[in-house]
Amino acid sequence: MRWRKAHVVGLVLLLVALLSGVLAAQSTPAAYALTITPEKPTTRDTVTLKLAGPWSDNCPPEKLKVTLEGNRINVDMLLPGAEGGKVAECKAIKTNRQLTATVGPLTAGACKVYVRGVSATVTGGYAKLGEFEVRASTTGPTRPMRPPEPKTSCPGSA
Repeated sequence: MRWRKAHVVGLVLLLVALLSGVLAAQSTPAAYALTITPEKPTTRDTVTLKLAGPWSDNCPPEKLKVTLEGNRINVDMLLPGAEGGKVAECKAIKTNRQLTATVGPLTAGACKVYVRGVSATVTGGYAKLGEFEVRASTTGPTRPMRPPEPKTSCPGSA
């Protein structure tokens, strides 16, 4: 009788480990590609972050939530039910997904982008997805332009 309890406990632990591994794999954004627009942002720009790539099932992220911590940009990929608390029923159908979020203006320096998946039941750990440099804006205050001088002759005539 005692060995049965040990087997049942062992089986439950194995199932929990497998289930958490599957959920963690779905919540890991490693296969996603990060695109930054504009390519070389300045401190005056609003930056668009685009995440695109395959998802392991038909429950890909629905939207992105962005928070800033110094030079670190944390992006939460909110899976179905993440905000409402309802667990989605997903099937193993590979799905391509593309999501965008905006952030900024940002301070000058290197910005590191970290991403994680967030579902109704599991929040993954952040994984570094990319890095980009924000340059200080060289645009100063605008000066009024001088009006053009009136032409006295056509170009090329003497």
